Amino acid sequence: MDAIGIETAVTSISAPGFPLNNTRLARRVARGCNDYAKKLTGDHPGRFGIFAAMPLPDVEGALAEVKYAFDVLGADGIGLLTSYNGVYPGDPHFAPFFDELERRKAVVFFHPTPCTCSAGVNVGVPASSIEYPQETTRTITSLLFSETLMRCPNVKFVFSHAGGTMPYIATRIARRQDPKAPDPIGQLKRLYYDVALSVNPVTVPALLKFAGPQRVVFGSDFPFASKAAVQTAAGTLAELAADERTFRRIARDNALSFLPTLKGRIGRG
Repeated sequence: MDAIGIETAVTSISAPGFPLNNTRLARRVARGCNDYAKKLTGDHPGRFGIFAAMPLPDVEGALAEVKYAFDVLGADGIGLLTSYNGVYPGDPHFAPFFDELERRKAVVFFHPTPCTCSAGVNVGVPASSIEYPQETTRTITSLLFSETLMRCPNVKFVFSHAGGTMPYIATRIARRQDPKAPDPIGQLKRLYYDVALSVNPVTVPALLKFAGPQRVVFGSDFPFASKAAVQTAAGTLAELAADERTFRRIARDNALSFLPTLKGRIGRG
């Protein structure tokens, strides 16, 4: 962070997450991760925020962890994977969980994980190269057509890697006439998208045109992305942003606008 010029980072647990078939262990590990994330904020004031980990697909355990994360730890939001055992977040199983996040007007960050449907598929590149972007797109689509986005207008949804392929195929998905998802493009445009592993001359301009500069935030994907890769992304983003104001919005201001507890801990805008 110091080498690249990152003042504050929000930590989260990424793929593969926790043991999905051992409820007790998943709850214990999630709690331990969240307690450690809280310790980081104390050991390094102003340097870290918390997207709390959840022991999903255990909804009962996740609801307890939401309460602990927000009421005890003062977490800035929730970190989720794009699916759990092949079940996507728009599934009715997760409805009570998202209803609680809506009640709390929470921030929810999604990072992709390998989909069970891609097991055995091998085209010579890692799953993170092809399957992760598709997984993010499937997750956004699940939330859109399950009415979860409509039911949770106060939740700030943030999707990594420029939303997968969603900005590029949004109009194709929107052609589906579904009364449960009126104005699908409008709903997709109110989401937030980070630029982790996506800072290039094609993706960034397309994302900015689709979502608008007020809905794009910086993401590092560290440690999956190396320090050198993150440093290059930060420099390239400064070149691709339309102006200094756009760069500052992506690099800092947009995130602080929906993370008020983090902004308060930093102590300045």
